[in-house]
Amino acid sequence: MSNFKRFSSRAVGIFSFLASTSLVFANPAQAVSIDLGSWTRVGDVDVNGNQVNLSTASSTFQDDFPQPAGRFNYSGNNPVAAGGAIETSVGLNPGALDNDLFNAVFEGSAITTNLNARKGDRLRFDWNFLTNDTFDDYAFFVANGVITKLADISNANNPSSLFNLETGTRTFNYTFANAGNYQVGIGVVDIGDVNSTSALQISNAQTEPVPEPLTILGTGVAAGFGVILRRKRSKKQTIS
Repeated sequence: MSNFKRFSSRAVGIFSFLASTSLVFANPAQAVSIDLGSWTRVGDVDVNGNQVNLSTASSTFQDDFPQPAGRFNYSGNNPVAAGGAIETSVGLNPGALDNDLFNAVFEGSAITTNLNARKGDRLRFDWNFLTNDTFDDYAFFVANGVITKLADISNANNPSSLFNLETGTRTFNYTFANAGNYQVGIGVVDIGDVNSTSALQISNAQTEPVPEPLTILGTGVAAGFGVILRRKRSKKQTIS
């Protein structure tokens, strides 16, 4: 009997410890594809399947902008002017996209939407920045007023069949730090002049929800110890 009591005491102690600790495992979250074509378009934006193309090419300055079939077939909309229009469209104050006083944004294009997110949710998309410019044009991502530069001309080191240079396809990941509604935007801007073109390709956008916690509840632990205790008790009675 004393052995059984000692075992019972130990079992209760172990159970109490396990029940007091939260043993949590991550339930793998399923990524959800995003239809970028449903986002609000600002400026020179074209949707080609699951890829969105944005350009700084205005109708006045398109001589250097190639139009190969199916790759960059724009609808003819002009980029919007900076100093208010492009910034406001993505939730920024006028001038927020300027590099500095002497490197101001002249024009640009963007797509934008609002996303409801939980803390830890992730937004992911592939992008490629292309340019013919020598000024510091760049592509950007913005979420609730916080700007992240994806790339500028210094990052475009690969020869391109469409432009002079490109970054090549890369993947951007953004984790939402807090739960709430976010205005997000992705765009490309022309710095310093409007004589040469830069562009941004975006594809394979998706959201990945934060993993749902699966907790080992005390009831499950209790059930396991209950089986052990019953077997011990049955064995004791059989011996008696």
